[in-house]
Amino acid sequence: MKKIILLFLILLIGGASIVWILTNQEDETKSSNPASSSEKTVEEDKNRDDINTVENLTEEKVVEVLNSYREAFESLISDTNDQNFLSSFYSIDEVRGFLTKVMSTKQANEIIGNYVENRDRGVYFIAKESPVFFEKDTDFTFKKVTKKHYKVIQQQENQMRGKIEKTFHVTWVEDKWILDNVEVERLEAVQPNVEQLAQEVIQVINKRDMEALAVYAHKEKGVLFSPYVHVKDQHQEFTKEEIANFKEDETVYHWGNYDGSGKPIELTPLAYFNEFLNVEKLQEPDEIFVNQYNQHGNAINNHKEQFPNTKIIEYHVEGTEENAKMDWQSIHLVFEKNDNELWKLTAIISDTWTI
Repeated sequence: MKKIILLFLILLIGGASIVWILTNQEDETKSSNPASSSEKTVEEDKNRDDINTVENLTEEKVVEVLNSYREAFESLISDTNDQNFLSSFYSIDEVRGFLTKVMSTKQANEIIGNYVENRDRGVYFIAKESPVFFEKDTDFTFKKVTKKHYKVIQQQENQMRGKIEKTFHVTWVEDKWILDNVEVERLEAVQPNVEQLAQEVIQVINKRDMEALAVYAHKEKGVLFSPYVHVKDQHQEFTKEEIANFKEDETVYHWGNYDGSGKPIELTPLAYFNEFLNVEKLQEPDEIFVNQYNQHGNAINNHKEQFPNTKIIEYHVEGTEENAKMDWQSIHLVFEKNDNELWKLTAIISDTWTI
């Protein structure tokens, strides 16, 4: 009997010891890994703190952020030299680093892809129609998407784009508001004022801004260049892309034949502009005609037959008394509607006194 009681006591003491050991090990595990029970809470607190530090986006801040985007782009234009190379940037990465101070990398790459490229002589800025910008003096609305994302919506109407709705996505990144991206929706195609387009074309011709001139060109038909008012089938036609490259194009083209001598007019694009499209006097014309088909000299004006269903704007300056009125000059700009019902340039026709 004593042996049985002794055995019972040994088993009871041993079981209690095992329970104590297991309990003690569990406590040690908890104390050695305190983060396991609070890690998620700490992370949630951190995220909550991050959200709480987002600066409130006011109307004034919207204007500031979106004006900074425009100013960054315009500063690139101001940095160009006479050949359109950037003076202060020596690589695409430097341009990207500058732009991403006020916009996302995605939007910076969009700007770079459209306007900046590496060339042998440096970083080249491509002059053409500017991006869609926020107009600070035009009404706008902004809507909250999340605490770190707002949409700024504004409508605009102009000759080139018609009526559009612009949506600027502004996001909170690295403790500041920046422009993330821009979306444009065409609401309706507004019929452009052809006379205004013609004035702009005369200005870019005078500046020899070939990239800007290409913006006005008809995409499908291109632009015909005629050195004289009587248009012939042999005259040169160029696409938008070819016109944009005129400054670098050293190809000698046949543009027609000189009046009087009949010799071929064989010139590079820039040489042709210098000889037949010197339009400085036409910046302030004596007359502007619309579809008048005037004949100022001996050459026959055949525009009505050559260009049906078009609008032809003629810029004209009278001749001077000292030159017996023979130094008059005209430029005829032919515009035709494209598939979107927008007027586009299809011909540039020079017109001066001929033998």
